[in-house]
Amino acid sequence: MNAKAWIGGALWCTCAWAASAAPPVIEADPGCRYRRLGTVAIEAGTRVKENSFDRDPTPVHYPRAFARLADAAAQQGANAVILRKHRATYYTRAGRRTPEAVHVQLGGAAILLEDPQSCTLELSDPRAYATSGKSERIVDTTSDHAYGED
Repeated sequence: MNAKAWIGGALWCTCAWAASAAPPVIEADPGCRYRRLGTVAIEAGTRVKENSFDRDPTPVHYPRAFARLADAAAQQGANAVILRKHRATYYTRAGRRTPEAVHVQLGGAAILLEDPQSCTLELSDPRAYATSGKSERIVDTTSDHAYGED
């Protein structure tokens, strides 16, 4: 098995979010004033190892993973989260890589926008991340490296 990693994908939007809505996951610092509340991180999917018996691991559902990251930010009182980390792991057996990531690590900064209506935000698109497996940033590695800390 080899693991692979990739980074990228975004949408642009100028929007106001309802207080009850999940905070948006954004690509970069917003174009307005905000206060940083802390960091958030989640993992989704299955940590497949070299000795795994599962020949067809279930792919990560990116919209759910991004929603979990947003929920983690909301628990800190944030109304947005800046995506700072995306590490996707693909499973390779007998030279064939899974077309979709089987494990993903997402991390970011939970922030409180002072005036959300005046902000222009670069929204993250989970679908773009889900189809990013053709990136030049993919590297072959072992499962120990794939799931280890940076």
